[in-house]
Amino acid sequence: MTVAVETTKAEEGENRPKIETFDDILPYVGEAGRYQLILFIILLPFTFVYAFLYFTQFFLTLVPNEHWCFVPELNNTNLSDTQKISLSIPPASDVAEVQAEGTTHFARCFMYAVNYTELLNNNITKADPSWPTKPCQHGWSFNYTAVPYASIAAELEWVCDKNYLSSAAQSAFFVGSIIGGFIFGYIADHYGRIPALVSCNAVGFFASVATAFCDNFWSFALARLVVGSSFDNCFNILFIITIEYVGPKYRTLVANMSFGIYFAVAASLLPWIAYWIADWRMLSWITALPLITAFLGPWIAPESARWYLMAGKVDKAIEMLKKFEKVNGKTVKQEVYDEFEKSCRTMVEKDKKLNNYTVLDLFSKPRLARITVILVVNNFNIRRSRVEHEIIASRCIYVILLSSADGVAGRNITGIIPRQMGT
Repeated sequence: MTVAVETTKAEEGENRPKIETFDDILPYVGEAGRYQLILFIILLPFTFVYAFLYFTQFFLTLVPNEHWCFVPELNNTNLSDTQKISLSIPPASDVAEVQAEGTTHFARCFMYAVNYTELLNNNITKADPSWPTKPCQHGWSFNYTAVPYASIAAELEWVCDKNYLSSAAQSAFFVGSIIGGFIFGYIADHYGRIPALVSCNAVGFFASVATAFCDNFWSFALARLVVGSSFDNCFNILFIITIEYVGPKYRTLVANMSFGIYFAVAASLLPWIAYWIADWRMLSWITALPLITAFLGPWIAPESARWYLMAGKVDKAIEMLKKFEKVNGKTVKQEVYDEFEKSCRTMVEKDKKLNNYTVLDLFSKPRLARITVILVVNNFNIRRSRVEHEIIASRCIYVILLSSADGVAGRNITGIIPRQMGT
């Protein structure tokens, strides 16, 4: 991130531009100075929270691709897993089933319906494909080579006819995200961005801890629903505040750097954390720890000056800007603040008369409606592609690692090139 503390030409000149908006006063107090750098550093733990909340759900419900029917009669024998499969598990019957089974060429939901005790007594160790089959009767065995721990999905055997439960639990997370958007959005608008940030992360913290105590689908789905309610806002609130206090020409760079460095590193570390801990309950606790940072929010993060202005607290906004001025080593004339205050109070009075906005106002004008639709569709496609990619890759920890690591270069490149090209 660029650090600049020099005096601006606009401040020195007599013919300086009018100060009518918040962006107009930023060059005077510093667009990318020490204070913005501090904000960028404070953003670090919240970006880890964002990455951990999103990706942890995949690691909590990982199921090894290689699993097969558990046969009690073969449990206390000297047969290897390969020999047990050869004797008790039929092969995938057709091309469609082979594709459905993934990389395994044996059925994961069926076993041979035979007397295994009798087979062992007769020294038969290889199955006859003509034997009758039946669904798994006594649970499943899992190969934990690729996934080195039993997730809640493996513990509760969410496979075969219960395979949908993992997806249902993940859906609960995203449903919670929608609900949380309304709840914490309301808090942010009416009580301030920092109260919303603290309450949002507090909910995520306690729900993440509660996740570790779940022992059935419904309790797990409820916990993930509540965790999901904190997703997005746990990071976006402070992210927007940071972008708000950075000058317009630096915003693209800062936005991409926060994802290209913080998010990509956090997402790349998580597979190794999951691999090292090898316990889904402990993983839920460990990934909840960065959320504790939010309890320090009122002392380490500034309130949004734009929210102060929206709430009619112009004096508070100016007080915040003076902190920026001091930390960034700037000297701003009082007449600059006076002009900004006058402009803001005029805007506040005007806004009071029109302060009845609803979501429908996003479609009140053709251009605004077009932009709204484009943003919604674009965001939907990005999220859908990302989720599909992670679900496909979720069977292998290393694929998730690589897909996250590529963001380190990709995000930083997309942040630097547009700035160099002047876009």
